[in-house]
Amino acid sequence: MRMKRADYIDMLILASFALVPFLWFRQGYDAVAGFDFSIYLNPVATLKKSMYLWSDAMAGGYDSSHEVSSMEYYLFFSIPVMLGTSLYTAEKIVFSSLFALQGFSMYYMMGALFHGHPGARTARLAGAFLYAFSFPVMAHFGRGNLMALLAYALLPLLLALLKKGFDDQSRRWRYILMLSLLAFPLASVKGHPADFLVIFLVTGFFILFH
Repeated sequence: MRMKRADYIDMLILASFALVPFLWFRQGYDAVAGFDFSIYLNPVATLKKSMYLWSDAMAGGYDSSHEVSSMEYYLFFSIPVMLGTSLYTAEKIVFSSLFALQGFSMYYMMGALFHGHPGARTARLAGAFLYAFSFPVMAHFGRGNLMALLAYALLPLLLALLKKGFDDQSRRWRYILMLSLLAFPLASVKGHPADFLVIFLVTGFFILFH
């Protein structure tokens, strides 16, 4: 589908969401992610550690298989560092990317749900804005729970692909493949179940009432 001038304007608006996290960084800060979710001082080393099922780093060795599921998140954080940025700059890139991704993903989902409707553009932009600045998303930014934020960012995209797969049975295997690939970064989510209740509820209601 050929993009129109309004679509380019929308993309520019959504890209501007990436500027919001810069309001949280201040001169003299070394890191902003914290609370009970650690910010890894060496993301590359953490990524390499997640590739193994056993670690001898403490207590004579312990099972580290739970780290495998977070490999995609560690990779996301490690790429800027591997390219030569400081940890602080890597945080800026990750925070900005995650915040903008919330908007782009919801914009795509609302477009899939309201395709052909007269107010589709308004619904897409409103949905993107409200989702990016919603309480669950902002709360996880405040806690530094970046793994949960990655899941929230990808959830609307997953639901949009699910709907398109239902609507276009002739290409269902294409959507099955995309959904399967999307499951890998979503697997990086781990933590208290209550933190992700919204994700389960949205997915469940979509399946029940679609």
